[in-house]
Amino acid sequence: TMWDVAKIMGPASVDPVSDAITIWSLLIGRHSWFVRVLTMIVSSSTITQVIYCFNHRPLISSIRKTLQAGFIREDLLAYLKVERGWEAPLSLAFTAYSFPFQV
Repeated sequence: TMWDVAKIMGPASVDPVSDAITIWSLLIGRHSWFVRVLTMIVSSSTITQVIYCFNHRPLISSIRKTLQAGFIREDLLAYLKVERGWEAPLSLAFTAYSFPFQV
């Protein structure tokens, strides 16, 4: 159902926004080392996801097919696996460590 897709896609769509806010806060606080590392983590994940989208079905098409089929398709799960696999835990750990240094 649409609710199941929203539950799965929700964190994946909020994550880039929270990463951008964290990078912005660290940039304002002039913590260039933290900014460089977190930007590298987020950029590499974003590039991986963009490459995945161009090599496979576009994300919107995968969501539509999932809604039509009534279950979450493998291509959508594979896309989300990139986000959940290494970027989200690494970004969370680094953000938690850098939190006291933010403005």
